[in-house]
Amino acid sequence: MRFFSRERAAAIFSKECKHILRDPFTLIIALLLPLAIVLILGNSIEFNIRSIKMAYYDADRTESSRMLIDTFGSSDYFKPYPIDNPDVGFDEILAERARAVLVVPPDFEREVLAGRTGNVQVMVDGADNSSIIAITNYMSTINTNAAVKILKMNTSASPLSFKSRYLFNPELNSRWFSVPGLSAVIIALVAIMLTTLTICREWEKGSMEMLLSTPATTLEIIVGKVLPYAILSFIGFILVFIVARAVFGVPFVGSYLTLTLATLLFILGYLAMGLFISVSTHKQEVAIQFALIVGL
Repeated sequence: MRFFSRERAAAIFSKECKHILRDPFTLIIALLLPLAIVLILGNSIEFNIRSIKMAYYDADRTESSRMLIDTFGSSDYFKPYPIDNPDVGFDEILAERARAVLVVPPDFEREVLAGRTGNVQVMVDGADNSSIIAITNYMSTINTNAAVKILKMNTSASPLSFKSRYLFNPELNSRWFSVPGLSAVIIALVAIMLTTLTICREWEKGSMEMLLSTPATTLEIIVGKVLPYAILSFIGFILVFIVARAVFGVPFVGSYLTLTLATLLFILGYLAMGLFISVSTHKQEVAIQFALIVGL
């Protein structure tokens, strides 16, 4: 019975490292491909809608109405501009010059300061169904903030107020959850494809049979072959992590040790999947299809 030998595993590890350094295709997949995908998709996938053109008509022309409009203008989401007549608002939306219209009635401040509901007319372009919910939510949040500011002018107003607070992503920045998700998917695909392609290539060239005929045990071969790609995948993760922090401003609040251990387990799991696929198929074309299905 042959026992595990660190020398034989180290020899296979050294041989695999030399193979990686001499193969630019492997380095491109492991290092450049994750960075390229994160940069391209990270800049392309954007769920936040900013600089929404909003026409407004202020019939009240009071401090409260100006405060309401200024609250919209101070945000990054809306770019308000005045119109001379409320009837023009529909034409602005029809001509696609505005995506929303805000009409403040002449008795707005009087109703609010009297403790009654200050009604404001809002028209939103419903042609783009994917953005209408986001625009409506933005307007609702800004209206709430404006109401708090306006009510501070009324000393008889109730001192109690309810405010919503979004934890972990206070600005509701879509890239703060899309970029980490993309990073996990990319690292998974890279890890599973590294072992799948390289080991299938050895099966096709016949070098795997030669390796199996050596005194090295199966465990030594697995450790010697998987460990270099685990290190390479982890380096790719570090590069993606740096890009996420530096380019997209994704914050990280937590333990780096926990992140490192979880990432290594994650990578080893997908490397094991790639190893299983390569052993089962022996063909690169078939292995790539299985790797994409399993990785996604």
